[in-house]
Amino acid sequence: MNAQPQSGLETAVEELEDHHLVSAQGRLTIDTSPAFLEVFRKALKRASKLKVNLREVRYIDSSGISVLIQGLKMAQRRSVDFVLVEPSPKVMAIIELSQLQDFFNIETGPQA
Repeated sequence: MNAQPQSGLETAVEELEDHHLVSAQGRLTIDTSPAFLEVFRKALKRASKLKVNLREVRYIDSSGISVLIQGLKMAQRRSVDFVLVEPSPKVMAIIELSQLQDFFNIETGPQA
């Protein structure tokens, strides 16, 4: 597991048997989004399936949502499955407010 502290956001990338798992903890904001996007870029180079665990994200703003959309689009260009895993209630509320719940593949159980 490779953990990276970022201003307000901590990330980890794990290479599991059938997928890569990117976990985030903290705040996904305009300050932390660029580094989080870079985590996606690196993980997508080696992944056939990418799961993004958002269970510990306490806050997300529009730039955080934008990074999730960009990550999905990058994955689609590489034919990589992209799944959001257990978004926290605050993240899920923003996804639903943005009407993106059908745009993303979202797993709500402990399936990571």
